[in-house]
Amino acid sequence: MNLIDYATGSVSLVQIKRLLSFAVGEATNERVNSILHETYSDSKTVLYVLADNDAALGVIGLKRLGDSVEILHIAVAERKRKQGLGRQMTDCLAKSGNLRELVAETDRDGVEFYIHCGFSIRSLGEKYPGIERFRCRLEVKR
Repeated sequence: MNLIDYATGSVSLVQIKRLLSFAVGEATNERVNSILHETYSDSKTVLYVLADNDAALGVIGLKRLGDSVEILHIAVAERKRKQGLGRQMTDCLAKSGNLRELVAETDRDGVEFYIHCGFSIRSLGEKYPGIERFRCRLEVKR
């Protein structure tokens, strides 16, 4: 299994959109299309697909900020969850070289994943009405 750039890989766009929809609130087809075309067309962003042959097992989207990487989206296929694939994707990023840290922002549903991957967690409070958000940070050991 390898992380490949969705724009240059052979995985079908239908599979990628389905996975990305798991990482997006109110994931309409229009919203997912907008994220693909607007967010991941910037030269500082990339959406990677964790693929096994031509089957998409997970996606991780990121934005490079100097020696930091911000995780924008992360999702694993429903049938493959709880098998360490999300952690495999974050570990792959951490080992990709010249990084000081990985950061992410998530809601209460995503906090346990980041804790399990070794991230430190800090509450950002109620960023949206009734929704607490969290900043997750992993210092990369060089």
